[in-house]
Amino acid sequence: MNNPFDINEEQDYEAALNAVESVVLLVDDQPIFSEYIRRILHEEKNIQYHYCSAPSPKKICQLAVEHKVTTILLDILMPNISGYEILRSLRKVKEIARIPVIMLSSQDCAEMKARAFAQYANDYLVKNPDPKELVARVRAHTRNYLALLELDRVMAENQQIQADLDRANRKLLAVNSQLQQLSVTDGLTGIANRRYFDAKLEHALNANKRQSDCLNLLLMDVDYFKQYNDHYGHQQGDKCLKMIAKVLEEYSVRTGEVAARYGGEEFAMIFPMNDEPQIRRVAEKIRVAIAHLKIPHAKSDISDFVTVSMGICTVHGGSGATAEQLIQASDQALYKAKAAGRNRIEIGYIS
Repeated sequence: MNNPFDINEEQDYEAALNAVESVVLLVDDQPIFSEYIRRILHEEKNIQYHYCSAPSPKKICQLAVEHKVTTILLDILMPNISGYEILRSLRKVKEIARIPVIMLSSQDCAEMKARAFAQYANDYLVKNPDPKELVARVRAHTRNYLALLELDRVMAENQQIQADLDRANRKLLAVNSQLQQLSVTDGLTGIANRRYFDAKLEHALNANKRQSDCLNLLLMDVDYFKQYNDHYGHQQGDKCLKMIAKVLEEYSVRTGEVAARYGGEEFAMIFPMNDEPQIRRVAEKIRVAIAHLKIPHAKSDISDFVTVSMGICTVHGGSGATAEQLIQASDQALYKAKAAGRNRIEIGYIS
């Protein structure tokens, strides 16, 4: 198909029109008039001619699709059905609805013209049209029709490109989101890693400076974990850490609560709670829940099962405490819990 926009500087307007391949379908019940049109178009280059004497919308649609018609010449006055009715039918068929239709009549009647254009005709010609005028109108309508098809093609292509870009962007966003999640997730346990914990603690402390609520940090260590690994092996040790992390995850579901693997067998949790007794009660529930896992520990000096020790520190709203101070106080409390026999909770304070 020739591109109707492809006009070189050397080509004039008429040459550009002549270069467009036109396919004409005449719908008329008079063979004599058909022969008149055929002779006019036969003398022209790049114009194919087809004739339909049976005024059936179905037949016209079939021929238009089969021959890739670019312009239809449609007689208004025909037996049994008018050109207006045929035109209305053609405009309802998606495949051919936009093909230009030139209505034909033996009458140069303004009312008939107005009615034709009201039915979405593209043009109106009085029989028998001047050959040059007929050819010029056919070529002009064909050019505009092909230009419309080309525009449709380009728009569809652009839509497809945009759809492909949208899909690629969604995939990229999904991959970036996955990478972002991986960057803040502990690879073994699936809970937050140290990097995420550090960022969340800083954020929580900054918010705490402007609020009246307390902020609590809990550091937890698995008792005699080195001995556990030495006895059961690192694979079983990893499984143990995963089971403990699952418990911590179940106790950190509210807004602002964070459970993270702090390093090795050590875990950390952030709790925005109102007072020290409340965080102590939550910590005790966690300690008991881990004990109830009943993970065998033959090398523990204090229990037949895996236990944990915890150190907690609470800062009040507006205190201005730093992450370093809060971690140090919690770590000291954790050390105190270990020194006092393990499998227990101790409270630390910022000095």
